[in-house]
Formats: sequence, C-alpha cells, structure tokens
Amino acid sequence: MSLLICSEIKFRCPACNRKLGVKPSAAGKKIHCPACDAKIRIPEESTETTSDTPVLTPGSSGNVWGSSMLDDLKVMLEEKEELQRKLDQFSAKAQQADRLEKENNELRDQTKALADKLEETGDQKKMISLQIEEEKEKVKKLTEDLEKATKEGDEEKKALQEKVDQLSSDANKYAVDLKDSETKTKELESKLNKFKADKLRDSDARETLEKQIEEARKEAEAKHKSLGEIEKTKAMLQDKISDLEARAKEAEAK
Repeated sequence: MSLLICSEIKFRCPACNRKLGVKPSAAGKKIHCPACDAKIRIPEESTETTSDTPVLTPGSSGNVWGSSMLDDLKVMLEEKEELQRKLDQFSAKAQQADRLEKENNELRDQTKALADKLEETGDQKKMISLQIEEEKEKVKKLTEDLEKATKEGDEEKKALQEKVDQLSSDANKYAVDLKDSETKTKELESKLNKFKADKLRDSDARETLEKQIEEARKEAEAKHKSLGEIEKTKAMLQDKISDLEARAKEAEAK
C-alpha cells in the first residue's frame, strides 16, 4: 500500500511564466521569483497538473521533489551565469561608452580650440593684410616723393651746372682779359723805365704814361677780384651739386 507523505505546490510565475514548485507549508507566502526576481504570492494549491507528485512507499529511498528542485536550481544557476555574463558585457560596453564619451568630449574641446585658433589666425591674417596695404601706400608715397625730389634735384642740378658753366666761361674770359691787362701793364712799365733811362724830361708825357700804368693796375686788380669772386661762387655751386648728388644716392638707398 502506497502512503502519500508529501506533495508540492506546482505553479507558474505570473511575470516570466517560469514553472515553480514549493512545499505545501509555504502556501500563501510572498517570495521573489528565482528567475526574474518578481515578487509573487504562492497559491494555496497547485495550478499546474503533474503526474510526478512525490510519494514515499515502504522501502523506497528516492526523493522526487528534491530531484525536481535540484534541476530547477541548476537551470536557474545557468540562467544566473548567463545574466551575469550579459551584465559583464553591459558593464564593459558601459565603460567603453564612458571612454568614448570622454574621448568625444576631448575631441570636441580640441575642435573648439582649433576653431578659436583658426579664427584668431584669420583675424591676424586680416590685420597683416591691412598692415601690408598701409606699407604699400607708404612705399608708393615715398616713391612718388623720391621721383619728385629726384626730378627737382635734377632740374636744380642742371640749373646750377649751367651757372657753373657760365661762370667758368666768364672766368676764362676774365683770365684772358687779365692776361692782356698784365701784358699791357708790363709794356707800360717797360716804356716808363725806358723813359727814365733816357732821362726823359717831358713831364706831361711821363704823367700820361704813369696815369695809364695806374689805370692798367687798377683794372687788373678789379679783374683779379672779379675772378676770385667767380671762383668762389663756382666752388659754392659745385658744393651744392655734390650735396644734391649725395642726397639723391641716400634717397635711392632708402
């Protein structure tokens, strides 16, 4: 005769539909589903029909309920390991996402810094372009001033050179006249000496000759003086020409 010692309450988790089994003494209690961790209430009796209700017969040593629970626990452990593996994968992906987010932030900062630097470089380029244009205008103005000064200097130099040439011509003319005056003075002095040697007593003739000699001397002295002034003016003009040439070379060097 078989004796029914214990049965288990069979039911399914309303959250994940997992098949569960517990002792009758747990009926009405609230537990957490070992599969999905949902909080559930154990029914008063089985809601699942089964033919493997655990019974004990004389001489039997098996435990059907314990074997079923061990299988369920084994499955749950496997599921737990699978969930843990997925959790580890999720954690790894989360860490990777954090790392990528950090790298993305760094790249964003670098991009912003490069954009700011590019903008600053653009501003500097504009400023340099303006400075270049200003320098070009200055060079243009200096070139125009130099050409004008060169032209004026050439004209002034030409005018001065013409004066120098005229003074040189006048100086040559005065030199010839002076030479003639000196020759004339020497001739008159020679005549006077001859008259003196011959003891010329004609006072009128002597006075006339001496007067001519004195006039010739005065004329020679005046020509000497004029020639000196001409040479002085010529030297001054030559100095001005040299100064103009030096200023022109200095302007070209700049």
